[in-house]
Amino acid sequence: MFSENIVESLKNYISDDEVFGPKDASLIMDLDVVAALFDAHNKIYSELQKKPSIIIGRKGAGKTSFLKCSILDEEYQVLVELKTWEALAKIISSIEEMSTTVIFVESVAEIWDAVFWTAIIAKVSDLKIGNQESQNKIKKFLTGVGLVEEMSPDSVMTTIVEVLQSHGNGKPFGIVADLFDKLIYEDVSFNMAKETTINLMNNNLVKAVILMDSIEYYPLEIKSVSHAISGLLKCLGSFHTPGSPNEVRCCLPAELYHVLYDLSSHPLKDFQSHVTLHWHAGELLQVAASRLRLYFFLYDQRMYENIKHLKLEQREDCKDLFERVFPSNIINRIGGRESPIAYILRHTQLNPRHLIHILNNIFYQNKRLGNSPRKVSEDAIREGIFHVEESLCKEIYKAYKYVHSEAEKVFKKCLPHLPIKFSEGVLHKTFNHHGKKYFHDDFDEFKRMFVELGAIGRVIGDTDRYVIGLFEYTQPHQLVISSYETLCLHPIFTEIYNNRGKNPSENIKPVYPYGTDIEGDDHRDWQ
Repeated sequence: MFSENIVESLKNYISDDEVFGPKDASLIMDLDVVAALFDAHNKIYSELQKKPSIIIGRKGAGKTSFLKCSILDEEYQVLVELKTWEALAKIISSIEEMSTTVIFVESVAEIWDAVFWTAIIAKVSDLKIGNQESQNKIKKFLTGVGLVEEMSPDSVMTTIVEVLQSHGNGKPFGIVADLFDKLIYEDVSFNMAKETTINLMNNNLVKAVILMDSIEYYPLEIKSVSHAISGLLKCLGSFHTPGSPNEVRCCLPAELYHVLYDLSSHPLKDFQSHVTLHWHAGELLQVAASRLRLYFFLYDQRMYENIKHLKLEQREDCKDLFERVFPSNIINRIGGRESPIAYILRHTQLNPRHLIHILNNIFYQNKRLGNSPRKVSEDAIREGIFHVEESLCKEIYKAYKYVHSEAEKVFKKCLPHLPIKFSEGVLHKTFNHHGKKYFHDDFDEFKRMFVELGAIGRVIGDTDRYVIGLFEYTQPHQLVISSYETLCLHPIFTEIYNNRGKNPSENIKPVYPYGTDIEGDDHRDWQ
């Protein structure tokens, strides 16, 4: 299945304490491990084959994993990985130092374009392809701007920004953006080096991709930051043209999507090539099943021999694997009986990090209780979820810190007063007593925060066992809930805020978020 070296590397990431591996893909530096853990049996991966420039996803949705899959793609001979925050800092510095007049988004976009192209030119030069004349032409330009062989992309970026700053000092920003075209070194300009590079790449069938991972903090209230982001979005929307050998992949947080969209000077164009990471429950189960089988391969060959025949690209076989190690059903914390898989999945917001975090803790609790990974107890499942709910909530708060900085404080004040299922009137009463001071009497903004974070959803049905709730994280747009509709709380927030209903004799049913059914319809709107 794997070479001995890869097996040893995998054991550094998969263990009895983390059966399903790290929940954060950015912690995995070994590309062989990335390849072993990456699962392509999902609709998102097929969407990425359309080469989107922008990957949008909530925290934990897998943006980094899908970005790293580009590194594994043999289609690209040139890979340029830019540290997103460092790149932003350099562009922001340029804006602050060079700007003495009105800042045009086109000018900032041209600086991003110059940074991207120069990094590609430097990488192509390192390949030493094509005739000597072309190589010399590129070399003259790179030497002229102070770049040497095999510099890191971040060093290239720093050098280029410094060149622009030194030549544009004290000049209007609009002029500075054009300076790069006028910089000539030994009769070779930026445009000449760029055209030579394109010809070399096309003639030698070389393709390049620029990778920029997401960052958590965007202080967009600072003008230079918002200008830098606006210019980046414009550059992303126009960088790849039909027939071009170069592409770009930039990850953006879905939590800031509407804010970033408003910063765009031409949203329809800037966001024309994007994919949003929305997961189906069945796909998440496939990811988890692949990790569990890998664990047994590494540590329990006897168990692995019993399950290696399972075809994990088929959801029924993934379900079969978990049914072998889980009890047939469990009693949940409000006394109801349900499937362990359903119980686990409805405590996520349908993203991989939530599921991996929960499963790792379930198997850890199972080990603590003295059980084998082959047989997970009911207690381990209940305890495993209980012990991670608070950390899941805090991760959600952190992801929305820029747009909803008071979320955690407001939730702690208000959620204990809400039952699992309630009317808008009950929410409004809670707002009046506990939330008004944080929102300057704006109930609509108060309600929007709860909906946007996925704490409150719309009731769309009832069964004998569950209340069915629709939450915004499954939607391609904002979830709008009218005043006459019934609301419900997401299971992640229910236990830690003790929402069991105010009447002890009330027949309380847990919430089953729409999209949690592994065999359910695909709720995504992709064609």
